[in-house]
Amino acid sequence: MLKQITEDITSKLNDSNKIYIAGKTYTEIINYTYTLSMNDVNNLLGKNFKPNNPLDAEEREDIFKYFDQFDFSKDSNTRQAVFQPKYKEDSSKAACISAIQVLIRNGIYVNVFMRSSNFDQNWWYDQETFAMLATQIQNKHFNLVTEINVMIGSLHKHSTY
Repeated sequence: MLKQITEDITSKLNDSNKIYIAGKTYTEIINYTYTLSMNDVNNLLGKNFKPNNPLDAEEREDIFKYFDQFDFSKDSNTRQAVFQPKYKEDSSKAACISAIQVLIRNGIYVNVFMRSSNFDQNWWYDQETFAMLATQIQNKHFNLVTEINVMIGSLHKHSTY
């Protein structure tokens, strides 16, 4: 599935319209949604993708810490397991992840809402982060199949033309 997702993104980015942000040209897909399966999760683990910015590694740790400390035992059907990064006090962070919600029903569902994602710079690192989070929750609390649903408002890459 991951291969089809990346092929679809690459194709759509090659055929998309140009946009101009801060004097640079990008191609963009608006409102791109996809699902990573447990097989995709297993294929992403241990790849050690490098973050584009050291603050991305800090954000990853914040995400892991939040869900590690979240008490699912009070209500395993909670809808309130939601990580919402706080970036207003730190303008150096890109604030690309808007929220991550974990729902536990007949499986673990990790729902990721991203404001923005740069396909060339950080997309793979983010996918690995989501896979590591799903595995962390599965290993700590439950032994259930994981599905990761990702919605990206602006998926883009730098354009050379």
